[in-house]
Amino acid sequence: MQCPKSDLEVSVQIFAVCEISCSLSCSEKAEFDFECLFEEILLKFLVSFRLSHYSITLLFSLTVLF
Repeated sequence: MQCPKSDLEVSVQIFAVCEISCSLSCSEKAEFDFECLFEEILLKFLVSFRLSHYSITLLFSLTVLF
C-alpha cells in the first residue's frame, strides 16, 4: 500500500518532467523559442514558491511549538 504523495512531491515530479521535455524541445530547435523559455521560467518560479511556502510554514510551526 502506497502512501499518498504530498503536493510538494507531485509538483517537483511535474517540474522535473517538464524541465526535461522543455530542455529537449529547446535544444532540438535552431531558433530561439520564447514560449519554451517562458514555460521554463514559470515552472521554476512555481516550484521555488511552493518550496518557500512549505519552509515558511515549517518554520512558523516550529516557532509556535517551541
